Amino acid sequence: MNFKRLKNSRAAKNAGASYLAFVSTTLCGLFSIPVAVHYLTKEEIGLWSTMHAIVGYLLWLDLGIGDATGRKMADAVANDDRTEINRWWTLSVGILTIQGVALLVVGTALAAILPTLLGFAGGPLASTAFSLFLGLAVVSAFSMPFRVYPGILLAQERFHWVPITQAYMPWIQFGVFWFLLSRGCGVFGYMWGLAAAQISAWIQYSLQIHVFSISPRPDFNGFKRKRFNDLFAFSSNLAFFGVSRAILSSIPAIILTRFGGLALVPVYNFTGRAPGMITSIAQRTNHAFLPNLQRLYISGDRDRFRNKYREVNQLTVWISLGIASVVLAFNRPLISWLANSDFFAGHWTNLWLACGCLVVPFSGNIFSLLQYSGNMGKSGVFTLAQIVVAAPLGWLALRQCGLPGVAAVFVFLPLVIQTPYGWIRGARNCGFSGWDLCGRASISFAISIAMVLIAGAWIASGPASGHPIEILGRATSMPTIRELAAGITLGTVAIAMTFSRLKFIQKS
Repeated sequence: MNFKRLKNSRAAKNAGASYLAFVSTTLCGLFSIPVAVHYLTKEEIGLWSTMHAIVGYLLWLDLGIGDATGRKMADAVANDDRTEINRWWTLSVGILTIQGVALLVVGTALAAILPTLLGFAGGPLASTAFSLFLGLAVVSAFSMPFRVYPGILLAQERFHWVPITQAYMPWIQFGVFWFLLSRGCGVFGYMWGLAAAQISAWIQYSLQIHVFSISPRPDFNGFKRKRFNDLFAFSSNLAFFGVSRAILSSIPAIILTRFGGLALVPVYNFTGRAPGMITSIAQRTNHAFLPNLQRLYISGDRDRFRNKYREVNQLTVWISLGIASVVLAFNRPLISWLANSDFFAGHWTNLWLACGCLVVPFSGNIFSLLQYSGNMGKSGVFTLAQIVVAAPLGWLALRQCGLPGVAAVFVFLPLVIQTPYGWIRGARNCGFSGWDLCGRASISFAISIAMVLIAGAWIASGPASGHPIEILGRATSMPTIRELAAGITLGTVAIAMTFSRLKFIQKS
């Protein structure tokens, strides 16, 4: 295998930066758990998690403009058409600035009624919730215009600067957060840490675009109805998809807060912290090839696009299986070491979260076909259907099955409702059938899910925990024999298949 060729490719550069961001984000996320447990109560951690989840809704008031700009500007960047670049940039930044103001207005109104909606109005944390959410809304509003820059870097095939920025942002946030916690600022330390991290990102993106790159200039001829409609026709569907992801990721915390209490939120979130973080390995693998695949599609090289997409999709599945094997084997011991065993939601919840390590990247890859084609179709309808079903189904799952039911619902809901549309319509938009583009990866995905379900159920039927030991002064429950056996078996299969896919991608 010619690793030198792979090493010098743009995809390899993007992948390297993405994996750097993954390591950085993962370490910071894990380090924040013992720090939060030391300085905050379970209820305060639950409040922090819930406010963070809900403010994610507000960020999608950009209506997908940030993501859509990169796709709409791609042709102008490829042709070095500075006039078109300036017009798209001016239109996008202007719209995002207006939307930032709207975010601030909506956030202020929502902050006033949030404690009542979540069921703790008049309690000791009500005023804290109001101030924290309002502060997060202000930070998000000021960051809105800068959401255009990752899309521009994607269009330039300089997307590696996005994960590089994401690599150092968590450390700035974590450092400020820890310092302010130690000074008694409580959950507000998170807000100020986020503000510091966002400012650092604004500076980095501004330098990359305005100093070291195309340096777009204002051109208000971009404010044309046709251009405006074209941008929103594409971005609105992206926004629906983004909103659905934000809502689906936050509804569990909202349901638990409303019907289970704030103390239950960190139990669910801490159990899902490591799985969610390491799942980004598979997602970042896909993102590393995204600029190249988009360029192949735009340039009309359809055969190479099809072949590379199929191999990248399969590669993502097998990497995801390896991630799931790590979750099954080591998530419970990790939580017992970082926090304590009281924060682990149980083997069955962990099983569904391991399945999510496969579902999330696979569904994202299928949906990306709509983005490549530049036509989102009726994906917004399926997104709305997903949102409508999510809350009542999640509430019913909590009542009937507890935390495992909640985890299962929110892992498989996108796979059942939204992914089939991307599989059929997205492939058709790109000029292929769903089976032609996604068939092999779908078979690999089904096999992987079956393996995880069997292994996870086997673990859940065995001992609840392993032998207790002390690591670096912290009490830790070691993996059980079943956890290790399942993790090693699935991991071996995943590694073998991953290397086989890399050979085919290198050839393409």
